[in-house]
Amino acid sequence: MALADIHRAPGAPEGAPGAVLVRGSYDFYHFGCQGLDDRGWGCAYRSLQTIASWALRAERGPGGPPPEVPAHREVQEVLERCGDKPAGFVGSREWVGSFELSLALDALLGVPSRILPFNCGSELPSAAAALERHFAGGGGPVMCGGGSAAVTLLGVDLGRAPRTLVLDPHFYGPGGVPASGAAEVTAAGCLAWRRLDDIAPQGAHCNLLLPSRGL
Repeated sequence: MALADIHRAPGAPEGAPGAVLVRGSYDFYHFGCQGLDDRGWGCAYRSLQTIASWALRAERGPGGPPPEVPAHREVQEVLERCGDKPAGFVGSREWVGSFELSLALDALLGVPSRILPFNCGSELPSAAAALERHFAGGGGPVMCGGGSAAVTLLGVDLGRAPRTLVLDPHFYGPGGVPASGAAEVTAAGCLAWRRLDDIAPQGAHCNLLLPSRGL
């Protein structure tokens, strides 16, 4: 079962007093969840599932079992239907990025989002103020995609060197077993406060996907 609100659980790393964190409830989706070994290609899908869980929990209220989030195949089907991907994309292991996630979130859940583009990862500190406004305004978990990898952002700290709380869907438990708790994910380096200029490849184009409440 996916872990709910992992950044609030025992064993999660502590942020600075002035940090602004995501509001509402969400579930952590990562490699190997739901019995699917999607290592090497599924990180953006997992970030989408975490965002989707936030939107669905906002609709029905916190607590209870994890809501049913879109499966990888559902995301691929909607991308093929809307013409973003060619026929035959469904069932592939092709990586998707922020633009595809924005289309899928809108089509499947009615969740609007905006994309902030950057030429390289070293430019991400310039997004610190926008991230603070996003989280303070009730926006959901943010997907950061760069190169061929994606991570999820849960908050921001506008200190001397802006940091963000990263929830990394690349986590893969022993034998694919779902994460047991925040301490395990933190120990694996997949839940950590990191400098904004250290979360995406320095020389690769990257995007931030900022979802808002649309249900």
